[in-house]
Amino acid sequence: MLPIRAHATVIFLTSGTSWTVPSDWNSSNNTVEVIGGGGGGVNNSATSNGNGGGGGAYSTISNLSLTAGNSASYSVGIAGTAGGGNGGDTWFNGATLAGSSVGAKGGTGATAGAAGAGGAAGSGVGTTKFSGGNGGTGLNGGGGGGGGGGPHGNGATGGIAAPTGNRGAGGGGAADGGSAGTNGSGDTSGAGGNNRLSVGGGAAGNPGSAGTGGGGGGAGNTTNPGNGSNNAGGSSNAETLWTQTSDSSTAGSGGGGGGGGYGYTGTGGTGGAGGLYGGGGGGGGYATNQGSGTAGAQGIIVITYAPLSAPTLTSNAATGVTKSAATLNGTITATGGEDATQHGFAYGTSANLLTVIATTTLGSFAGTGSFSGSVSSLSVHTTYYFRAYATNSGGTGYGSILNFTSSRATLSKPSNNLGLVGYWSFDEGTGTHVTDFSGNGRSGTLIGASGSETTTFLTSGTSYTVPSDWNSSNNTIEVIGGGGAGVTPVNGCSPGGGGGGGGGGYSKISNLTLTGGNSVTVAIGAAGTVSGGSGGDTYFNAASCAGASVCAKGGVGTSGVTGGSGGAAASGVGTVTNSGGTGGSGGSTCGGGGGGGGAAGPNGNGGTGSNGVTSAGAGGNGGQGDNTSGGSAGSGGAGSGGVGGVGGVGTEFDATHGSGGGGGGGGGNSSGP
Repeated sequence: MLPIRAHATVIFLTSGTSWTVPSDWNSSNNTVEVIGGGGGGVNNSATSNGNGGGGGAYSTISNLSLTAGNSASYSVGIAGTAGGGNGGDTWFNGATLAGSSVGAKGGTGATAGAAGAGGAAGSGVGTTKFSGGNGGTGLNGGGGGGGGGGPHGNGATGGIAAPTGNRGAGGGGAADGGSAGTNGSGDTSGAGGNNRLSVGGGAAGNPGSAGTGGGGGGAGNTTNPGNGSNNAGGSSNAETLWTQTSDSSTAGSGGGGGGGGYGYTGTGGTGGAGGLYGGGGGGGGYATNQGSGTAGAQGIIVITYAPLSAPTLTSNAATGVTKSAATLNGTITATGGEDATQHGFAYGTSANLLTVIATTTLGSFAGTGSFSGSVSSLSVHTTYYFRAYATNSGGTGYGSILNFTSSRATLSKPSNNLGLVGYWSFDEGTGTHVTDFSGNGRSGTLIGASGSETTTFLTSGTSYTVPSDWNSSNNTIEVIGGGGAGVTPVNGCSPGGGGGGGGGGYSKISNLTLTGGNSVTVAIGAAGTVSGGSGGDTYFNAASCAGASVCAKGGVGTSGVTGGSGGAAASGVGTVTNSGGTGGSGGSTCGGGGGGGGAAGPNGNGGTGSNGVTSAGAGGNGGQGDNTSGGSAGSGGAGSGGVGGVGGVGTEFDATHGSGGGGGGGGGNSSGP
């Protein structure tokens, strides 16, 4: 059986000849278990003792390799018929028992002169095999049937009828490592054998009772002369070993049926039926009217497997980050039942990786463990997002999304091989300071220079002329939408203070191709007007936000108590998009106004404005810009009419340019607005 059965799928095959391998079959974690059919008990007559049938054998195999969608042939062993029929062999994945992947012999039916033999483990196919129990010999009373083999051991032998001159029948043998049926003694019939847990044997009686081990023998007629009319042996039920996933039905290895009791001048007791699955039938009891032997139980195939699933991974921090390259790292922590056929990393500048720059393919990966992959041709000082992935037949698993930022360009000292008096290198990040690499100490400051980067701020106008030194392979364009306006209450104290306006969104694009001297259309998002106007969208290189190379949405104004939403990242255009902060809601009953949402920026979303306090309470604070890196939040005004503070100016780009903080809400006043 499987070492771990949690979430396993269990399937019973009790009929049919072909099985289609399911799509989630796991060739590295499965078992196939089979039990042969039980042999039938024979009738008792003047020329035939009522001998019991043999139990079916058990075999199993683990981790059978099968291909999803293919068909596997099988045969389920038939029950040995009443009167001494042989139980059929059970096998899986083959046309014969000998040619199968796993198979178990059926028990032999009893004959007039001998009890049936249990299915032999040595004749089966599998990595673990157990024999069925032999049937018991009958005389006046019938012999008990042998128990079926199971995953815990051999089937036990059926009990023997009492010797000549006595009337007791034998009890059925238990299945799966249980005990033998009790022999008849004098006029007392034997009980069925207990199961492997030392319980469950059926009691002898008139008729014998069923049990979860073996069936009890039928009581013999002790009146001489007399007419025994109900001396049947007990049938056997199985201990539950398996539960089928689809319908919660249960199955196990069946015990042997009890022998039928002696009936004298009446009718001999019928033997008990073999228990499902693989139990041998009990023999009939002797009388003027012969007692009938009973059929054994059919076999079964039990398939158990842990369904195949996608690998489980973690993404690990990037290492070796430079201005143009990095090493990405990940770990496969669980295979999902099959080695990965492909693994690697997806990366890009989109925070949710809905769009990616590339997906690396590193090939197959055996088992679990860590792996790495290098990426190159990165843009300078740019944030990249990545996650590890791995694929098998069960699907593709992903690690969490992590990020890193490529470094700024650094200078290396050139070699002075020319005997120069001075040697200066001008590169990104040097600013106005230049270093003399000649070794002659002539470093200095450039007069009237601003370094190698040119930054331009557009805060008005509708057109931009591309400069002659434009570099299409090294540039960024960042835009922030206009902020929405808060609302002025118009109904006094009801419903309450006005909501704050939403902050403008942020978007960015890198390495935009433009031609020097050409003009591009721009739009600068206007500020939302008092009271409640929405901020305008800001976009570049188009006549609309949707068609622009980069666009950030304006914050939404508000018309009531509820604050306006920030400019949505999802509605912007760019490789990096962040949302503006939502405005706070006004407090009820002459409450303070909600704080305005902060503008989004290169470091994240804008902060959310705080709600105003109820009942002439203080106004809500504004949200800080750019994920706490931008302009400070304006403070809410004090209760009873305090004036809200102005949001701070953002300084991410220079001393006066950045993502602004939201303004504070005004304090409430019970005397009206």
